[in-house]
Amino acid sequence: MSAAAEQLSDAQLDEVQPLWAELLAHHSALPWPPGMRPRPLEASWADRRERYARGMAEGTAALFVVRDDAGRPTGFAAVVLHDGERPLLQSETERVGELDTIVVSEAARGSGAGTVLVSAARAWLRERDAAPMLISVRAHNDAALAFYAGLGATQAFVTLALP
Repeated sequence: MSAAAEQLSDAQLDEVQPLWAELLAHHSALPWPPGMRPRPLEASWADRRERYARGMAEGTAALFVVRDDAGRPTGFAAVVLHDGERPLLQSETERVGELDTIVVSEAARGSGAGTVLVSAARAWLRERDAAPMLISVRAHNDAALAFYAGLGATQAFVTLALP
């Protein structure tokens, strides 16, 4: 694995589609509330790719990737800047970040890739005077919760679903 995260350009977005597919498969294996299920891969990637590209063009989002020694992506993170859009939150700058997506391939888990990606996302937000960085985690994703707790994250909100 490379020791640093690389910021992706819009032209490179499709490089991380296989990682998106791995994330979708991982989330699909977790329990879902009644009446909810993940969207099909093609539709979910098309929507997410468009959202990433739009945010990157507007300067409100960035994507970072880590690669293996052969140059293949082994993880990516998408971070979004919210400028005064979160009325329930008050931060010193009114700018809040969100770790929109993070995935590390199963083969690269435990390599430090996730920590490198979170660090890159936080640095990008600090450069824009945004703090804190919010992180949403799928219910039942205990490994992700433990990872973020190890980085010092604490619970801020809980989202519930009614059938």
